[in-house]
Amino acid sequence: MMPVRTESEIKLIFKHTPSDYKLKTDNGLMVLYPAPYSCLGLIENMPEDAFNAALMKAKHREVQEVAVSKLKPIMEKHGLIEHFCSTHPWRDSLYSVLKFASFALKSEQAVSDLEADILSANIKFNGC
Repeated sequence: MMPVRTESEIKLIFKHTPSDYKLKTDNGLMVLYPAPYSCLGLIENMPEDAFNAALMKAKHREVQEVAVSKLKPIMEKHGLIEHFCSTHPWRDSLYSVLKFASFALKSEQAVSDLEADILSANIKFNGC
């Protein structure tokens, strides 16, 4: 018996799949299944392990998307928008954001002010 997959889960996976790995058809939303399956198929028919992995990845990316939308105005306020737009790997935790920003900010007080703004925005990192 095929596990129940909700329409919102299917749409979330489709949303966060790279454009060259997905296809919208009259039959439904299709993606390229990961190895060892390596074929194009409907998301709703995806093998359970591949579906669960894709869903977890899509949920993580959704959290990242929200975090980025909240971080951008804070980075602009603190004069860090150039760094924000040119890098991505350092956005996984509050610690990594502050560490990276500390190279550009002139003082410990500036880093503390940035931290206060991020904490007050209640930004979740890495799905946590």
